[in-house]
Amino acid sequence: FENKILKIVIGNESMDLDSFVSSIILSFIRSFETKELYFPIMNLKRQDFVLRTNVVYLFKQIQLSPLNLIFIDDQLQTQDQNQSQKTVEQILQELNSISKLQITLVDHNKLCQQQQIFSPSIYEIIDHHLDERLYLEQTQGKRKIELVGSVTTLIGEELMNKFIIDYDISLLIVSTILVDTINFDKTTARGTPRDELIVNQYWHQIENYNNQNSIDCDQFKTRDQLFEKLQQEKVNFNHLSIIDLLRCDYKLTYQSGWRIGISSIPRSIIEWISNINIDKKDNQNQIINKFYEWCITQSLDALLVMGAFFDQNTKQFKRDLCILTINNKNDNLINHLNRFLQFTILQLNEKIDLSIVNEQQYELHIYEQRNS
Repeated sequence: FENKILKIVIGNESMDLDSFVSSIILSFIRSFETKELYFPIMNLKRQDFVLRTNVVYLFKQIQLSPLNLIFIDDQLQTQDQNQSQKTVEQILQELNSISKLQITLVDHNKLCQQQQIFSPSIYEIIDHHLDERLYLEQTQGKRKIELVGSVTTLIGEELMNKFIIDYDISLLIVSTILVDTINFDKTTARGTPRDELIVNQYWHQIENYNNQNSIDCDQFKTRDQLFEKLQQEKVNFNHLSIIDLLRCDYKLTYQSGWRIGISSIPRSIIEWISNINIDKKDNQNQIINKFYEWCITQSLDALLVMGAFFDQNTKQFKRDLCILTINNKNDNLINHLNRFLQFTILQLNEKIDLSIVNEQQYELHIYEQRNS
């Protein structure tokens, strides 16, 4: 990259479907417009790609192999005297230090703590979250932050009328917006008229393609069927271990000096742990022991495992929560977490019958969302 600036597009550190799709499509748009290469960087470890089960499924539908994607921890051969290997992130850090890096942020407008070093290289932002009002001077005129349901909606608006849209692009855009808006579920109110307009326009492209090519794809005949298939794949954990599930959507936070891990899982924690629906792979002891093992390997004081799922009985999205604290730190920490839960909007009740106290190792408490 001597005498050149490397241009990249990168999503947020959670790297959900919205971040994958928006970074890939926007890189294509910017490369076409500027006649310069923009590289989409997948902002997670390559080994974690399998954890994004609905992304894996969708990419298989359009025959997009992860081998054709660049992940943040990929090892690349350098052209220095030693011909050494460096990760993509190390190369980006070096280019950032000599002002040879230009970053477009999608699906976030604030760098995570570990990537704050890249702040000087931010050039453009396209996002749908609350504006943190950062990097204002360097992104002047190249900043599009609008509160729609999915950042892919903003990308779809830009793509429309500029390019001939094919089936693969249309499927990526429609799928992502349906997932982000929960198929425009009125109880969550995540979707906006702009999201719906883009979905309608690109869904029309899919229908036209199917009609012209006599595609017989039952699961994609309606938007509802497509959404349901994507939701099924999102909770398709057959090939994942308990530790994999904890890693799927994991964040680390600090509360009053305590190191607390938070794992979000798209299934009911209560059903999983209590074996209401028997899981052939896991029993209660295995699950809880793996929670404890994760706490130890990650040097956590506590682990919060948050479940979000669709209740087939009430036809509503619900949440439940498991808190595992390491013994010898219990009393003050549990009191702190209980006070925190009292002020959340989740309206949680503790399931006393599922609580477990292991005097040698941990204490476990489980909460369910009260019916509204």
